[in-house]
Amino acid sequence: MLSLGIGLLIGLVLGLTGAGGSVLAVPLLMGGLGYSLPAASGTSLGAVASAAALGMALRWRQREIVWPLVALLTAGGVLLSPLGLWLAKALPQRAVLLSFVLLVGVMAWRLWQQASAHPDAARVVRAARQDSAVRQPLCAIEQGSWGWPCLQRMGLAGAATGLLSGLYGVGGGFIIVPVLVLWAGLPLAQAVGVSLAVIALIAGSTFGIFLWSSPLPHGFEPVLLEALLGMLLGSALARRMAGPRLQQALAALMVLLALQMLIQTVF
Repeated sequence: MLSLGIGLLIGLVLGLTGAGGSVLAVPLLMGGLGYSLPAASGTSLGAVASAAALGMALRWRQREIVWPLVALLTAGGVLLSPLGLWLAKALPQRAVLLSFVLLVGVMAWRLWQQASAHPDAARVVRAARQDSAVRQPLCAIEQGSWGWPCLQRMGLAGAATGLLSGLYGVGGGFIIVPVLVLWAGLPLAQAVGVSLAVIALIAGSTFGIFLWSSPLPHGFEPVLLEALLGMLLGSALARRMAGPRLQQALAALMVLLALQMLIQTVF
């Protein structure tokens, strides 16, 4: 039953926000089901990639995906995800766990800060500030003008997403969504759609590499099925539930999970 709840939560958060599901998944799988970090990361990657692929299909039908941006972000991510997987095995597990706790803590703080300072803008989970208007985005999508600064920063954002995907088993939507809003000037609906597509491709490729050298984690199937169900539910509720209260609730849950992981790692 616990795996049922974890899978639902992964898909629900991902469907609601386009980000955040995998950041919750790893500590929940470790604390709730007793997974090791590699097993939790692998399960998270597979479930998140599948749920994001379903979300991508739903958003595609609504014409909310900008494919050139998907290709640009995915290219950098696919190149760097093998390095993340290698680091996850080469570094001491304690160091990886502590750095992940730090990442979750920083994300939670930024999410809470964003929801408190700009409640009207808190429609998706993101760990970066957003001004009330994006006046001069780096990527002039509507004019078909990209330019070197746009290509460079989008490539770096994709590379960072791939690195974190391989290292921690996260999808990276908390990086992708603010990048798309701030640098590309996308409406939030399109930012979530592009984020889901990029997560599906990067996490999916990383999961394939993971399976090449590791067995499928025990209990993966129920988590996967419930993540897909959660994605359908989250996508249906996204426009009704998104807002500052949801973002603050997710931030509080992240803090609790980070503290749990910290206690387990240190003691």
